[in-house]
Amino acid sequence: MTSWTMPVAKGRVTAKYKKPGAWAAGFHTGVDFGCPTGTPVSSVGPGTVVVAGDQGAYGNCVIVQMSDGRFTLYAHLSRIDVKAGQGVTGGQRLGLSGATGNVTGPHLHFEARTANHYNGHTDPMAYLASHGVAKAGGAKKSTAKKAAAKKTTARKSTAKKAAPRASTYTVKSGDTLGAIAQAKLGNAARYPEIARLNGILNPDHITVGQKLKLPPK
Repeated sequence: MTSWTMPVAKGRVTAKYKKPGAWAAGFHTGVDFGCPTGTPVSSVGPGTVVVAGDQGAYGNCVIVQMSDGRFTLYAHLSRIDVKAGQGVTGGQRLGLSGATGNVTGPHLHFEARTANHYNGHTDPMAYLASHGVAKAGGAKKSTAKKAAAKKTTARKSTAKKAAPRASTYTVKSGDTLGAIAQAKLGNAARYPEIARLNGILNPDHITVGQKLKLPPK
């Protein structure tokens, strides 16, 4: 199965496709991923490198003709690790992100093109989605959310099952906390637990008819 992937493993979209602005086309012709200089940049799928070098405003740039005939562009790289004419696979490193060319800070500018020229641009995210990249990412996120929800439900269910049933005892004539602890908890020495649980400061001060909470055995 041919592998298709995102161009950077971790990168937040900082400028979407067709965002209006002071670009030559009057809008953004690709997608920008904010990432530190030196972040590995990978080919999104299999293809052949057709450009690997300085491209003016794009800075250090790699263009790959994909196996489906489209082109993908990776701009502003700090380093290029491939050469024109070289075959690449999906996920193979093309270079490292940077801030070369016309930029205001380090990022990866990524384009998808129907033809290898400036006006050949198309929606990069839609292109990736057509190869299952966005869909796969969404499925993973959804699966992760479902798994997390199941774990939370399981923990709550376990907690409910594990929670001991609260028990009480009504003080009778002649009772002492020690005697109650022995009779109900099996250990007279646990009377301080009963005292703390019921806010009793003096263990000798209990009254007939008083309801006491008992700790679990």
